[in-house]
Amino acid sequence: MAKNDRANFGSKLGVILASAGSAVGLGNIWRFPYETGNHGGAAFILIYLGCIFLLGLPIMIAEFLIGRRSRANTARAYQKLAPGTHWRWVGRMGVLAGFLILSYYAVVAGWTLEYILEAARLAPSAVNFQPWFFVVIKGEEGCNHIRQCYDREWFRSAPMYILVCADHRSSWVRKSDGKDHADIDVAIATEHICLAAAEKELGTCWVCNFDTDLCKQLFNLPSGVEPVVIVPIGYPKEPEVFVSTPKRRKAFNEIVKWESF
Repeated sequence: MAKNDRANFGSKLGVILASAGSAVGLGNIWRFPYETGNHGGAAFILIYLGCIFLLGLPIMIAEFLIGRRSRANTARAYQKLAPGTHWRWVGRMGVLAGFLILSYYAVVAGWTLEYILEAARLAPSAVNFQPWFFVVIKGEEGCNHIRQCYDREWFRSAPMYILVCADHRSSWVRKSDGKDHADIDVAIATEHICLAAAEKELGTCWVCNFDTDLCKQLFNLPSGVEPVVIVPIGYPKEPEVFVSTPKRRKAFNEIVKWESF
């Protein structure tokens, strides 16, 4: 290699994987100080920043130097720089650490989903009959099925869906007029899902205009169980849109009546 030549990636896949690896841990820099400050631990941020400059920055520079010098992947870099020594295990441990971190993120994602479903489970219902089922759809086959029921481009981009179903076999029915409260109960639970997801900075949307008959068939819903709402869930591509876009709502005086209609 000539003196002024720069090392390049061997393929586009290498660029993508390196960029994705660099993004892992950004939540630690962005989210952690924010949460610490909000919960009365602002003084700890000074220690946190000190660790970043004293430990994180030197390690990052060392990684740059090792990569430039060895021009090899993580597992082979130390073996190339110090052949015949035990330093080769450092690179291999770095690869193993990546898999461990990935497993950690999978657990955190599971906790988030459990939190959202628990919020729905604890929702109030008429006479506490809880006439609902929540079908979590995140596999490839299930996602393809649910997208057939509501074929929209934005809807297909969601990584996961929750199909909220009303169980009319166990819902409370008002005796005076025969009103089935299953839809109302399901609506309350669905809003709990949306609020819990919003707390975790996830985007959601109510989808009711879908093919219910096809949905029953594809997901083997028993008789008396009605699919009411599909809730797509995922991190929004442009989260600032939720803040900048004005809400179109009726005026206060149009909807609020005092004492009588």
